[in-house]
Amino acid sequence: ELRSQASQSGKSYGYEVENGNPIGGASKKSDRFASAGNYIDLGPNGTGILDTNECAQYASDVGRLALAVQAPYSATYYIWIKASMPDEAMNSLYISLDGICPTVSGGSSYIRNTWTWINTKNISGMGNRVTMYMTSGSHVLSLAASKSFTKIDKVILSTDPQCTPFLNGDNCLQTIGVK
Repeated sequence: ELRSQASQSGKSYGYEVENGNPIGGASKKSDRFASAGNYIDLGPNGTGILDTNECAQYASDVGRLALAVQAPYSATYYIWIKASMPDEAMNSLYISLDGICPTVSGGSSYIRNTWTWINTKNISGMGNRVTMYMTSGSHVLSLAASKSFTKIDKVILSTDPQCTPFLNGDNCLQTIGVK
């Protein structure tokens, strides 16, 4: 589902990840607390902690998600991911756009098995926000996780630096159509 809302600084677009392509051990599952009742479980094989000084190469059995996204115009987008982590410490998500080396997000402590919006770049969770420059048009956003059984529910791409989603992210979005 594609959503959008104009704001002072930009627009936000939301994607239900269950419409993406699960790869490796990833699979679609149900949860009444997920934004549309479904999510992607990245499966039993996490990536482990990757050396971010080199471009990550995932084993074929590592669960990941490939999600088709549309950038309506060329801009820098803030990447927000609604995820649930399997434990409290050192949880990282690896985010890649169009096959380029992944950016690390998260890495800090989260409440176990609780849906949380993630958008930070460093281990302490207090660093810079994850942003990616996208040209106008179609792209593939890929997600993998350091821990097994990480759950991914939704992705928001936003040009609005003031947008911080909560609950299902509807505070940043407004339905404009279905993708």
